[in-house]
Amino acid sequence: MNVMFVSSSLTGGGAERVISVIANEFSKIPAIDNITLVSIIEDKVSYELNKQIKYIPYKGINENKLIRVIKRFSFLRKTIIKEKPDVIISFATQVNIYSIVANLGLKTKVIISERNDPNRDPIQSTVRKIRDQVYKLCDGAVFQTTDAMNYFEKVGKFPRTVILNPLKANLPEPYEGIRESRIVTVARLHPAKNLPLLISSFKNIIRKFPNLTLEIYGEGEEKNHLIELVKTKGITERVFFKGFSNSIHNDINAAACFVLSSNYEGMSNAMLESLALGIPTICTDCPIGGARMVIDHMENGLLFPVGNQEKLEQYLELILEDFSLREKFKENSIKIRERLSSEKISKQWLEFVKLILTE
Repeated sequence: MNVMFVSSSLTGGGAERVISVIANEFSKIPAIDNITLVSIIEDKVSYELNKQIKYIPYKGINENKLIRVIKRFSFLRKTIIKEKPDVIISFATQVNIYSIVANLGLKTKVIISERNDPNRDPIQSTVRKIRDQVYKLCDGAVFQTTDAMNYFEKVGKFPRTVILNPLKANLPEPYEGIRESRIVTVARLHPAKNLPLLISSFKNIIRKFPNLTLEIYGEGEEKNHLIELVKTKGITERVFFKGFSNSIHNDINAAACFVLSSNYEGMSNAMLESLALGIPTICTDCPIGGARMVIDHMENGLLFPVGNQEKLEQYLELILEDFSLREKFKENSIKIRERLSSEKISKQWLEFVKLILTE
């Protein structure tokens, strides 16, 4: 079996991390003869690939938008013809569209994977309509949540399944000891993450917790706006923008609490890794249902309604004040390590690939 993965890049995004993990696991399977990983947006690499994987990046430079799109389609189609994969596995809307269209008329099967809330992403409704039409031509689809899968019932009758994200291998062991007085979040600094909600909630509770700090890990377009918000609220000495970290798991492991305040989300890798580290975790119960698939409220973490600042503040105070609850969450949440091991998740992917190839 020859497998081709198609991604936007191999830089620090969640989808890119997942595709690198699955490709590396596939490279250990004797039944798979050749694995190719193609990036069609940029050729930067942040994730390590096993030496058995052939990496082919697109290297377009300084092209206008139309020429860039045409060249990417041409590059991908020529690569498919040359490498002769039995199946293509592509991640994220834009890449999925490229993969399906580039493969038209060829015998290769195409499995797409949607990685966000299809009701809201892409932002442009026209692009969502194009996506829905193009997806009718795929041979199979993998979703992160049941809600996302159900959205596409109206699109077509292609085979589909839900497979959760694998955890990163070699995560640190859960922290043992008294947790540090800091709240952490790890997210792209984007409006969808609703970080102003977290900042405002933090501002309102620090009267009760004089040593408490907030650490925001990540980069993005909202950074300057968020820095100004922190200044306006007079909490610059308590809120720290940490940027991108290559040692993120060690950086956050001893934190008192992890918060994800998104308005919508696919399946947050940061949330999954927080649970696996045993960090008390609070997330919005946001579309497209990723958090509720892994967090059992009051058993291994806390869920609150999107945009509900009062509830977030209540849960932050609960976590910070209740040691026994933090220990309960830790004991239960680290069980996700077994459930979402890279080996187990990759086997689910392999079974679905085999199903599609026999259709």
